[in-house]
Amino acid sequence: MIKKQKFINFDPEFRIAFNDVDFNLRLLTKKYFNLYTPFTILKHYESISVGKPEKGNRDLKEFKKEILKMYKKWKKLLLNDPFYNKNLSKIRENYDLNI
Repeated sequence: MIKKQKFINFDPEFRIAFNDVDFNLRLLTKKYFNLYTPFTILKHYESISVGKPEKGNRDLKEFKKEILKMYKKWKKLLLNDPFYNKNLSKIRENYDLNI
């Protein structure tokens, strides 16, 4: 949740994907942080309004453009996530130890 006064509109440039990630990264640049509580139940209906890529009902050309746009806009932060544990691998997706 976020206070209404702190809400920043979603970037219309991210129509298919990443609007939520972009939103949170913009909040982070304003020094706002997410707070986690294990006592909530969250439901996220991934891509419910634009279709899922594997179903073939999403514009893959536009999706690829958004991937590049996201990377260009947030490259520095994506490559150096201040909250990612430096002891874990950035190469493998299974979070192996960074040895």
